[in-house]
Amino acid sequence: MKQVLLDGRGQVQVVEVPAPKPERGQVLVSTAYSLISSGTELATLQHQSSGLLKRAMEKPGLAKDLAKRVVMEGPLATKDAVEERLSRWNPIGYSLAGTVMDVGEGVEGLRVTDRVACSGAGHAHHAEVVAVPFRLAVPIPERVAFREAAFAPVAAIAMQAVRRSNAAIGETVVVIGLGLVGLLACQLLRKAGCRVIGYDLDPARCELGVGLGCEATAEEEARLDELVKQHTSGFGADAVLICAASVSNAPVNLGVALARERGRAVVVGNVGMELDREAMYRKEIDLVMSRSLGPGRYDRRYEVEGHDYPAAYVRWTEARNMEACLGLMEKGGLDIASLVSFEATVENAVEAYAKLSGDGKPVAVLLRYEKNLSGTPSTPPVRKVPVKAPGPLAGRIGAGLIGPGNFARAVHLPALKSSREFVLIGVAARQGHAADHTARHYGASYGTTDPSELFGDQKVQAVWITSTHESHARLTLQALRAGKNVFVEKPLALTLEDCHQVVGAAHQSGHVVMVGFNRRFAPASRVASRHFAGVASPKQILYRVRADASPSGHWLDDPARGGGRLLGEGVHFFDWMAWFLKEEPVRVTATSSSGEDNSTVVVEFSGGSVGTLAYTTAGSEALPKERIEVFGGGKSAVVDNFGRVLLGGERGAHKVVQAKGKGYVEQMTAFAAALRGKPFEGPTAQDGLRATACALAALAALRERGPQQVVL
Repeated sequence: MKQVLLDGRGQVQVVEVPAPKPERGQVLVSTAYSLISSGTELATLQHQSSGLLKRAMEKPGLAKDLAKRVVMEGPLATKDAVEERLSRWNPIGYSLAGTVMDVGEGVEGLRVTDRVACSGAGHAHHAEVVAVPFRLAVPIPERVAFREAAFAPVAAIAMQAVRRSNAAIGETVVVIGLGLVGLLACQLLRKAGCRVIGYDLDPARCELGVGLGCEATAEEEARLDELVKQHTSGFGADAVLICAASVSNAPVNLGVALARERGRAVVVGNVGMELDREAMYRKEIDLVMSRSLGPGRYDRRYEVEGHDYPAAYVRWTEARNMEACLGLMEKGGLDIASLVSFEATVENAVEAYAKLSGDGKPVAVLLRYEKNLSGTPSTPPVRKVPVKAPGPLAGRIGAGLIGPGNFARAVHLPALKSSREFVLIGVAARQGHAADHTARHYGASYGTTDPSELFGDQKVQAVWITSTHESHARLTLQALRAGKNVFVEKPLALTLEDCHQVVGAAHQSGHVVMVGFNRRFAPASRVASRHFAGVASPKQILYRVRADASPSGHWLDDPARGGGRLLGEGVHFFDWMAWFLKEEPVRVTATSSSGEDNSTVVVEFSGGSVGTLAYTTAGSEALPKERIEVFGGGKSAVVDNFGRVLLGGERGAHKVVQAKGKGYVEQMTAFAAALRGKPFEGPTAQDGLRATACALAALAALRERGPQQVVL
């Protein structure tokens, strides 16, 4: 399928990429029209084209990360990572209309052939086929055309702003910024019985506003002030909608100046927010924010998981706002045709975007998808797109990778690209642009949105599973049933039941399943292990982890997708302890200062050893991430962030051994050796089961506030 994509340098391209598959709760939609909102998307283009250096200056954290990477990985590896990021494609678009082609499990109220308007910056892209959560897909009334329905999401943004203003019949409302949202808001306010005054620096926008609901418009502040006084008998505007986009604070302070005493100001656009407190205080202004399409926006439970808000308590959700806008379109209550500056086919999207920053300042541009205008295409979506002709394996092992996220791009994909043991055949990702770009950058033959393409490929002998955690067990089982060897990132699974299924399937198949517990392969770990060779007495392990806090809403912290910190990452450290001690965990106690992100877990082992994990996200970034201390039999070892090891002997002698690396390279070498028939020592699926069992016991100990047995 064709998709409009933006690279890290701000260049728009139309690329042939694999079509998505509908996941649970999603509908697959063939796009008839998608809307380019000139304000929002022009801002995105300008930001991307500003250059990495400028963006690094705007975000000191980015510059700091780059500097740290240069020190840790070297300039060449950092350069390659930067090039990969700049060439990476980003989907754009958030408002479209089309026809339902397929429905995933759990979809309510929609079926194949339904015409729908779709919203969502992460879903309703400029693409021939999109996968959209069903809550973000609203049926189109019979008498509303696709080209009108494509405006429903943006119209819902304007409607939410009007609702937030509490505008009543007969009130005077000023709309600052007559872009697409502002002009739609003018129409809605007029339909609600309000008198509307528009303001924009562009004379053409002001002229358009007069035809779309404004009683009067102004291009200058002095004239605007005069109009407001004339239309309100000097009282001032009852409400002001600030729909402009500007880094300046002027729009919001202008809105306060125009409002009457105890008036309302609604911030809709992205504007500066350094407020004139004195003016707001003296007038007792109510200042509110309007958040996109309405209640439900940015709420994963609503948008992605499909949980609706009860209408008795939340009357106007983002979907119901879209429905209301479509209802107005059906009755001729919204003039959409006047907002369309021009149409272009998706094939000509590059030229269409070029006009956004040219003269004329288009209000809205429609992209047309010719083959989808009559409904569902006759041909099924293509979910595998070749990148280059496949070459001979030349003695190397064919590999496929599922889930090219940030970690895979940082670790596994560069290693596969440069490997002498493996050759990357294909890459599978949920979104076609990610699969296609990853395949191109890392030298694979094809990208796909369907993992079964990898499972059915005879050249693929080993599959890397680096997707979100809840999918690890399912994909591992599918790969084993297809006769593939598997490298699965930690954790093996989020439940003991799934772990047991994988262990059984691995044993039955005879294929290798290696879990991504790399730390046991780290040179520092091996040095410490050799130091304690022959020490049979119980040992004490203190494993301290200073982790980085996750961004708000990160999938790792979602119990259903990532499992949280102990299941999602803590398994690394439980595995290291069990590997080092060569003992089985039997009992776990745990305490926490503020949830599992800041917890202390004590694991008792079968041979009398004890391992203590101190895990925290509350520490300073200046402190190295990991430190391991081991004591026993008169010896000690300190693994200092997998960079060096301090060894202490029985008579007080000590030495320092430099041993850098976290074991990623060594683990890949061991995986290749196992696939070539050499003895496989793990980490096996059974090791993955053990680590998950420890994490689940730790979570239970935190929840029950008492010790828990480790159940394998």
